[in-house]
Amino acid sequence: MEPLVDFDSRPPVAGTGSDRSDLQKIDDFKRGYQEPIDRHVALVRNAQQMLASASLSGEDRKSLHDARAALDKLLLHIQTLSRSLSSDLQPLNLDRDVMRDYHTVFAGEANDHRLSYVRFLRTYVLLKRFALDASDAWTSIQKIIARLDLQSGAEFRDQFVSFGVTAGLRSCEGFQIFCQRMAILLQLQKDPIVTKKLDGAAIYSPEIDYLLSGVFREDLAAWMEARRDSLATDRAQLSDSALPTATRKQWIGPESAGAPRSMDWRLDASGKQSWNSTPQYYLQYSPQDLEAERAAFQEVVYIDTHMGADQQFIRSDFILTVSRKDRNAVASDIEREYVNFMRAFFTLVTDISMLNVNVPPSDRYLFLYHLGPQAFCALVVKFLQDVKTGFMHQRPANRKVIRKFTPIELIKKTIIDWWRTEIIPGAAAKSEDYTDYKRLLTQVKSAHAAMVKRAQAEFERLPAEVRARGNKQQIFKDHMNEWFGAPNIVIFKRFLKA
Repeated sequence: MEPLVDFDSRPPVAGTGSDRSDLQKIDDFKRGYQEPIDRHVALVRNAQQMLASASLSGEDRKSLHDARAALDKLLLHIQTLSRSLSSDLQPLNLDRDVMRDYHTVFAGEANDHRLSYVRFLRTYVLLKRFALDASDAWTSIQKIIARLDLQSGAEFRDQFVSFGVTAGLRSCEGFQIFCQRMAILLQLQKDPIVTKKLDGAAIYSPEIDYLLSGVFREDLAAWMEARRDSLATDRAQLSDSALPTATRKQWIGPESAGAPRSMDWRLDASGKQSWNSTPQYYLQYSPQDLEAERAAFQEVVYIDTHMGADQQFIRSDFILTVSRKDRNAVASDIEREYVNFMRAFFTLVTDISMLNVNVPPSDRYLFLYHLGPQAFCALVVKFLQDVKTGFMHQRPANRKVIRKFTPIELIKKTIIDWWRTEIIPGAAAKSEDYTDYKRLLTQVKSAHAAMVKRAQAEFERLPAEVRARGNKQQIFKDHMNEWFGAPNIVIFKRFLKA
């Protein structure tokens, strides 16, 4: 059989003739994604029926016998791929995954257009992964059939190849062509199938409609090229400083060679392996929300910077006394003071956490790196809450009421800066070593087992009437923070789910 076009080696769509041919091959996508999936399932069912056909001779059945298990397994695999794709593309499931992925691509609040971009990009990943995996399965089936010694089965072989394998591969090609045209709209820079990351895979453009209908635009590549030229002209006419911060972020594409791995507000601390490139290795803050926090710094009259050890927590009347004093706060000084406090607090949080889960000092950077910036941020917030510190006390102009708040976005930014300058370099020698990673997991699991044992003892010490009132699982849930410690729960959730 003549091989089909290799999608990954195809040049970009160009030229009206090629464009019309491709549009014909993806015509059934015009009514949505389910129809081409259903057609693919029908091809699998047809192939299964041919293998079980009563018209096969006894000799042909004997020749097929040894190969049937492998053929059935491959056909079942394609069916599973199809069902999985159909489920993932269901609106409720897709929207759930899009909301989860949104904050790996953008900072700040979601809007409809950005969500449509993430939805389009995620759909591309789902469709292409299906096309590649299903194509591999059909190719394997083709090779098995070609090796069979079918004495009188030339007609069967021809029909099975023509109406099963070839049709299946042609269907996969349709999926691949559709994905290629999606990639043009997305201005794909890196293949998210290979990198397993949506962040940096494509270029977001506020002017492009990320809709199914856009894929069917004639001469799509030429249209996008003209669109890019127009956008480049617009950018040249608008100086970067004249654009609002949020708009400037939208213009930015993937980082160029030598540039930082991530934008300032987005940290990518992931490694090269599947086990160290999960969402836990990412963190980002919202530039817009940080600016809103900074706007309040000018009115801050006091900052809680105690570490929680035998401290007399600040009373409201003392805050009021302080607030009556004339204080011309400088926002940059407030921020600098808070950042210095947080860096010292990070050390305290790290030291206590390592002691709690029995991590040796030599594994300090390894522990923090694999704990990840997301979990570390949650850990810091839990510690701040436990020791009642880290609050900024703001007195708005002409008001006597003191507002107390924790600058979460500034904390995230401080963690990101600290991670880049200390944690990533400090862990560089071990961050890709799976043996060290597994050893760390073992240490945390051992600490968890010890805490479970102590919690069991606490449960046994409860009065009998308390234990009788509810089931054991609910009682453990009610006492979880008390018996395990809220910060420790953050650590266990991170590592025990790995």
